[in-house]
Amino acid sequence: MALELEKCGKKTIHLQAKDTGKHYAKLMTCNKLECPNCQPVISARIKKKIRYYAQHERLVFFNTITSKLGFDDLEDLFKKIRKELARDFTIEGYMKRKKVSREKALQWYEKKKEKYIESDILVEIEKISRQEAIIEVAKQKKVFYQKLTEDKKRLFKLDFQNVIQKNFKRHFNTNLKDEKLKDKLYDNVRQRFEENEFKEYKFIRVIEFHKNGQPHYHFLTNRYVPHTLLKKITTEGVNDVYDNSYIVEDALRRNPDLLISEDVNTEIVANYVSKITNYITKDTIEVYSDLKENKSFRKKLISSSDGIKIFDDNKEEEDLKYIKIGVFDYVLNSTNYEIPENALNDVEDFIRFNSQAVGDDHSEQVIKDVQALGLVDKEKYNYIIAKRLEQINFSDIKASKTKLGFITGLSVEQSHLIKVFNENRISLLIGRAGTGKSFTITNLLKYMQPNPNSTFIVTYTGKASSRLRELFCANDIGYYKPTTIHKACGSNFNGKFLKNEKNTLNCEYLIIDEVSMIPKEILAKLLLSVPSYVKVLFAGDDAQLPPVNDVSIIPELKESQYVNTVELTKVFRSDDKVLSYAHKVLNREMIDYNTYRDDLSTIVSDLINQGYQILTNTKKMTKDINMIVQSEKTEITRCFNDFKYSVGDRVMIVANSSPREVSNGDTGKLVKYSEKGVFIQLDHENRQVFYKYEDTEEIVPAYAFTVHKSQGSEYEKVAIVLENQPKLNTNNLLYTAITRAKKDAKVFVSDESVLRSAIINSPSNMDMVNINNVVEYVQKQKVS
Repeated sequence: MALELEKCGKKTIHLQAKDTGKHYAKLMTCNKLECPNCQPVISARIKKKIRYYAQHERLVFFNTITSKLGFDDLEDLFKKIRKELARDFTIEGYMKRKKVSREKALQWYEKKKEKYIESDILVEIEKISRQEAIIEVAKQKKVFYQKLTEDKKRLFKLDFQNVIQKNFKRHFNTNLKDEKLKDKLYDNVRQRFEENEFKEYKFIRVIEFHKNGQPHYHFLTNRYVPHTLLKKITTEGVNDVYDNSYIVEDALRRNPDLLISEDVNTEIVANYVSKITNYITKDTIEVYSDLKENKSFRKKLISSSDGIKIFDDNKEEEDLKYIKIGVFDYVLNSTNYEIPENALNDVEDFIRFNSQAVGDDHSEQVIKDVQALGLVDKEKYNYIIAKRLEQINFSDIKASKTKLGFITGLSVEQSHLIKVFNENRISLLIGRAGTGKSFTITNLLKYMQPNPNSTFIVTYTGKASSRLRELFCANDIGYYKPTTIHKACGSNFNGKFLKNEKNTLNCEYLIIDEVSMIPKEILAKLLLSVPSYVKVLFAGDDAQLPPVNDVSIIPELKESQYVNTVELTKVFRSDDKVLSYAHKVLNREMIDYNTYRDDLSTIVSDLINQGYQILTNTKKMTKDINMIVQSEKTEITRCFNDFKYSVGDRVMIVANSSPREVSNGDTGKLVKYSEKGVFIQLDHENRQVFYKYEDTEEIVPAYAFTVHKSQGSEYEKVAIVLENQPKLNTNNLLYTAITRAKKDAKVFVSDESVLRSAIINSPSNMDMVNINNVVEYVQKQKVS
C-alpha cells in the first residue's frame, strides 16, 4: 500500500483480507519516515521494536557523541567504539590476534579491565569534582544552577570558567583522597563492565541532524563504553560526549528499592527508548532527505547490529495478509471502510460515495468560538459538548419519527424509553446491573427499525461493542454493526478523527452505549463528527467507574435541559447473588469477603484452578498475580514486558488491531508458537490470530487484570483482589468489579477495613466547571 510521498493519502486501495475474505477500502500511504502523515505511525512502530530489543538484548547503556568536523568524523568515532567493544576488547579477539589459549586471553582481559576501571574512576572523580565546583560558584552567585536550561548552564560555565577551574582543583584533590568514595566508584564502574561483558556487542544507533549545527549519534548498547575509551578517541574542542548513562544505575538512583535482576525491565528501558526516538526531529528528517539525494551518502537514519531488525523488509500487504484488488483516484473521507457485500458489484461507486466530505455549519461555528475564546483542555471539551447538545436540540431540520405500534414484552420503563427517544432529539437511558439496559436498546432498534446505513451504535471499548454485536445477532438484528468511537470516526494514530466538523458521518441515529466510560475529550470529538439533525441516545450505568483522570458524564447529562432522561429501576434477577452483592455495595452495606496476607500465591492458584477471573485495583497487583502464575514458566520467553508463557495460557489483547479484527479487551488462549511469534485462539470465535514477538506488548496474561481494563466485559466467575489504596478503592470500583460476574463474585482484602473503606468511599461525580455551567462561566471570564 506504499506510494510516492507527494501522493500519500490521495489514493484509495481495494483490499481483501486473506483469512476472513472481507473487503476493505483504505487510504493509501507512502510509509516514509519523512512524511508528516506517516511519521507518527512509523516512529511508534520503531519505538515498539526498540523497546522489545532493548529488553531482550538488555541494551542498558545510552550514549550520545557529536563532532564539529561533521558526519564523516562522527562515523569514524562510532567505528572505533564498535571495533574496541566488538573485537579488540574481547577474549575471542585477543585469542585470534595473539594465537593464545582462552585461559591466557582471560588473564589479559581481566588486567585490561582493571586498567579501564582505574582510569574510569579518575574520570568519575573529575565529573563529581567539576559538578561540585560549579554548584559552589552558583551558590556564591545566588544562582539555582539545576533549574537553568542547557544553554544557560553552558553560558554560566563559560562566564565563570576561571573560578570554576580553581575550585575544581581543590575539590578534585579532596575527592582523590576519599577512599570511601573511591571504593564506591570502583563497585559502580565494575558493575557497568560486568553487564553483558562476555556477550556479543549489540547496539541501536540514531543520527540526529541540525540545520545549523553538528550531527549527533545517539545509541543504546548492551555493553559499557568506558569513559577512558571515549577520552582516548575524541579530541577536546572538536568532539563532545553528552551522555554515557547506565540505565540500571539511573533507575536505582531514582528508586533504591528496585532489584536489579527483577525490576530493571521494559518499563524502565522505555524511558530511554523515548529519549532515543525523540531525536528523529523535523530538522533531522529534512537534512537526512537532502543528504540522501547525494548518492554517495548511504547511511541509514537508524541502524543496528546483526540480529536486531528495526525495519521490516516485508511488503505491508503481505505483512497484513491482504490481497490487493484495485487502486482508485479518490481520497477516502476516513482511514478505511469495510465494503458491504451489496457494494462489491460496484466498488468504485462505493469508494466515490465515501470520498465526499460534508461539513456541519453549526459544529464549525463551535470550533471557531473555541478558538476565539482561547479555550483549552476541560473547559474546551465541556464547552463543545454543551454547545453541540444545544445545537442538536434546536436543529431546524425536522427529526425523524417512527409510527410506533403496541409495544409488548417490555417493562413500563423500557417501553417509555422507546417513546421518549422517538419524540425527542436527545435522550439518556440510565440502567444499573440487572435492569435490562442492553435489552432495551436491542428492542428500541427492533421496534423503530432505523436505516442501518445511517445508524451508528458506538462504544468506547472494542469489547463493549463486541458484546452488543453478539446480543444483536442473537435477536436477529445483526445488520446493526456496533463499533468503537475511534473506528467509526476514522481515528488515526495521533488520535485525530478524520470524521469531524468538516467531514461528518452520514448519521441519522446515534446510540452511545457505556457512556460513563467515555472521556469528555472523546465525547466532544464524537459530537462534532455527527450532523446537527441527528437523534442521540446516551446509555450507561451511573454507578460504574468513570474514565481515568475524568468524571462520568452521566450526572451532567441528567441535569442538562436538553436531555430527556429515563431511568430503569426494576431489577429482573432479584435472586441473583451477584446482583445482591452489587446493590448492597450501592446501598453502602457490607458484603462477604475473604482475607489474604502471606498466602496470596496459594489463593491465586486455587482461584485459577476453579475458573475465576481475577480483577485488581492496581497495575502492580495485576502484575504480581500474573507473575505468580508465570514464575515457573520457561517454554516461551521471547515475549514483551518480561512475561513468560506456556501453551495453554490465558491472554488478553490490550490494543485494537484491524488486520487481526481484534479489539482491546478480547481474550483467548495461547495455543502454539514458532520462531517468529505466538498464535492466540480467540474466545467465542473459531479462529486464531498471530502476533510476532515484537508485537506481543499487545497481549498480556489474562489471569488477572485491573477493574478498569475489565469494563465492557463479562465473566462467569470473578474474584476481586484489593490492595490497601484508599484513593483508588471506591464504591464505583467495587460495584463495577462485582457486576463483571455472571454467576459468582468473591472479594479478597488484607483486612476488613480495606473493604469497608471501599464501600463508603465515593469519588467526585461532577466537575466544578461542567457542561451545564461552562457557557456562563466562559462569558463571565471574558467580561472579567
